[in-house]
Order: sequence, then structure tokens, then C-alpha cells
Amino acid sequence: FGLTPGDYAEWYETESDVEFGDVVALTDRMFTYTSTQKSDPFTGLISEVQEQKTMAILTKARTSDGNRVFGVISTSPVETIGSEVLRQGIHPIPMAINGRVPVKITDENGAIVVGDYLISSSVAGHAMKATRSGRVIGIALESWSGGNGRIMMLVNNFEWHGPDQLTASVSSNGSITVAGSNTNMNGYSILEVGR
Repeated sequence: FGLTPGDYAEWYETESDVEFGDVVALTDRMFTYTSTQKSDPFTGLISEVQEQKTMAILTKARTSDGNRVFGVISTSPVETIGSEVLRQGIHPIPMAINGRVPVKITDENGAIVVGDYLISSSVAGHAMKATRSGRVIGIALESWSGGNGRIMMLVNNFEWHGPDQLTASVSSNGSITVAGSNTNMNGYSILEVGR
């Protein structure tokens, strides 16, 4: 890598095949652990209280995981939080919350260049260049064009409305004007226009 990892991460319980650099998604399976809270988060008063907490177990992500895509597993975080999960988990691994982190990638959507948004691919645990709307996990900090590999990315999770989104406007008489010449909506409908 041309850049050194530098990320802040949180410990999560994962499936046993999840490894460093994997793109991960939430499963329906839950992990329960005991958390000791040293102070009340609402009042700030010191009071040591133990409580049971649950979180979704993470798995290698694929394109079909859609809005369950959650992030990227860290390789060497600068700092971590969530030590209860580390101590009590069966397969705990730190997931990058922000910063720079290596990510497994594929050129499934074409060559990746610096600045491209990255999303999950059909290859389990791998990211690819975003070419249509979806859950972005980060921004490429390196270029790649050779099949599967690893590059450095900046963690940045958000829902991207890419070039496949239509732009429409409603006139005062209620008619809809769609920008651009391609209005193939691939079976989708325009909903809640004018709200």
C-alpha cells in the first residue's frame, strides 16, 4: 500500500470466515453480551451498572445484501472501542468506523481510480467501483485494475444516489418532466411526487 492504515474501530462479533479487509453486512443472528456502564449517559452520574446488550453478527457482504452492508473490517486500528465484545465474543474482529483502511476489491464494475465510491460486489467480502445507486462504504485512495486485490480506502458510509437516478420536476399544472433522454425505470414507479 502507498498509504499507512489509520482508523478508529469498534469490536463486533462476526462469522468465523470473516477476516481483515472484508466488506461486511448485518445478519439476522444476534450476539448477546454483558456491558458494564461506568456512568449514566444522560445525567453523567457515576454508577456502575451491568446490563445485557445485543448486536447483529456480521458476515461477508455481497451485492444482494443491499441496505444491510455495514462496513469494512480493520487490519490495524489506531484505537478501538467495545472491549466487552472482544472479551466475550467467539470471533470478535474490529470494524473500521472512520479513517483509512485496506479493503478487498474486485474490478467487477471496471477499473477503480482514486476518488471512486466503493460498494459491495457479488464476490463475498469484496468492494467494487460504484456505478449505480446504493450503500457506499468508502472512497478509493488508490487505483486498481487487476481482478481481485486490496487497496486503501477512506471509510465513508452513506446512501449514494448515482447516475442511474432520474431527476424529475413537477410543473404548476401537475405535469412531470424527466431530465435526460433515458427514462427506462427498470420496473420502478415514481412515488410521492409533489410531497
